Amino acid sequence: MVGMNTVTFDIDPRLLNDNHLLCVDGGCALLLNQCQSIPWFIIVPNNQGGQEWHELSQHLQQRSFSLTLKLGHYLKTQKKCDKINTATIGNVVSQLHIHVVGRFHNDPLWPALVWGQSLHDSGYQAHQLENIRKDIMSFWDY
Repeated sequence: MVGMNTVTFDIDPRLLNDNHLLCVDGGCALLLNQCQSIPWFIIVPNNQGGQEWHELSQHLQQRSFSLTLKLGHYLKTQKKCDKINTATIGNVVSQLHIHVVGRFHNDPLWPALVWGQSLHDSGYQAHQLENIRKDIMSFWDY
């Protein structure tokens, strides 16, 4: 792990404006969406100069895929999400980023898409972010 908040590559400001930076590990930054009603992670691989999965180095392809699987497992087993949505869209923010979203049958947007929707909740407090960061860091090696 490079460091909790040490990013050694550029991340599109739109991603940083809507999300909390949790950590940087193995060439990928892990972000958490500000709204806590839907657990929504975003993996941002260090892919300077490329916008697509196939443009990643083999190491970053494997690392991104591994993190995606681990986050899905975390959301299903630890957060008890009913459904895990995983996507790379990139029509608005072209920098490659992978959404891993935990959905509940009773979440405020179910069954609609989360992209482009406004969720008006209180957001995360500092201690909640630190607890999530610790949970995620301990879960990487499941």
